[in-house]
Amino acid sequence: GQRELAEVIAGLIVPSHGHITVDGVPVDRPSPRTMQALGISSVPEDRIVSGVLSGAPLADSMLLTHITQAPFSRLGWLDFKAIR
Repeated sequence: GQRELAEVIAGLIVPSHGHITVDGVPVDRPSPRTMQALGISSVPEDRIVSGVLSGAPLADSMLLTHITQAPFSRLGWLDFKAIR
C-alpha cells in the first residue's frame, strides 16, 4: 500500500516493477542516498522504531545521512572532532 510506495520513492526498498523519475530524470538504482541527493527524504511512520538508533545518542541518528560527507568523513575515515 501507501507505506510501501513511500519506501520505494525514498529508496528504502527496491521496486519489483515500474520506474522512478524525479524532475524528468530517470532514477535507475534508487537508494536513500541517491533520493536524498535529489531532494527526497522520508519521515517514518513510527520514528521511534525505525527512525532513530535506540540506545545511541541523538547526534548519531542525525549524522547517519551525512556520514560519508565532509567534514564528517575524510577518505572513508570518520572525523570525530567534526562530528562532535
